[in-house]
Amino acid sequence: MPFGRKDKDQSSESGALQASVDQLSSMSLVSLAVDIVAKAFTGPPASDPDDPPWPDPYGRGPSPYDVCNWLYIPHDEDFDASTPLGRTLYAMVSEALQLLEHTSILRSHLAFGYQGRLADAHITFVLTRYGASIRDAGTVEKTLSAGTTPT
Repeated sequence: MPFGRKDKDQSSESGALQASVDQLSSMSLVSLAVDIVAKAFTGPPASDPDDPPWPDPYGRGPSPYDVCNWLYIPHDEDFDASTPLGRTLYAMVSEALQLLEHTSILRSHLAFGYQGRLADAHITFVLTRYGASIRDAGTVEKTLSAGTTPT
């Protein structure tokens, strides 16, 4: 069984994953980044720090995998980044997170820990204080569009 996948009917997950890829493919990079800020970094923090949203500049931030799994896949499924559609969704989300980082709305953070005796490290993204002010002013799209970023 691939990492991050529950034992279930693959066809239903493929349909949900395909729908997410189709939806996000039709969005501009700026629109996807705005959508991620609205869904992942806006609102009161969840009671579980692993759940969205992650609005605290001093708190935990999601990895691209977390964003894909929590925001763009139904909650009764797990995201599988080992499939072609999974890699496509992961790449689109990663690119939007990178755009948010390049405009200083998010900052990257290397999260390091252990799973048993094995070390685990991955990049997470945390809202900056500047990003919180942009979000609170409702100017995320304007800020992203004002730069020389691709759409």
